[in-house]
Amino acid sequence: MDREVYWSHLVSLDCFKSSALIMGGDLNFSMGYSEIWGTKARVDPLSDFFNRQLDGLDLVDIALAVSLPTWSNRRIGIENISKRLDRLMISW
Repeated sequence: MDREVYWSHLVSLDCFKSSALIMGGDLNFSMGYSEIWGTKARVDPLSDFFNRQLDGLDLVDIALAVSLPTWSNRRIGIENISKRLDRLMISW
């Protein structure tokens, strides 16, 4: 399923409107440059869309005080790319 379609479907669920929510896992994309390490790394084109979804649902992304990568392509030197892909989000 396309990620935008998935999130649009998830956003339409009534559970977001009336109860607490905790959601976590590997979302397979980073939220911005602060979560990407490496000279050839690029921001995922869906990061803006996902940030808007978080804001619209009043979800808070729980992160460590020091941002650390949770994924790496395991290459050496300038070919190395690391990203934070894992998330833990809670509703207000």
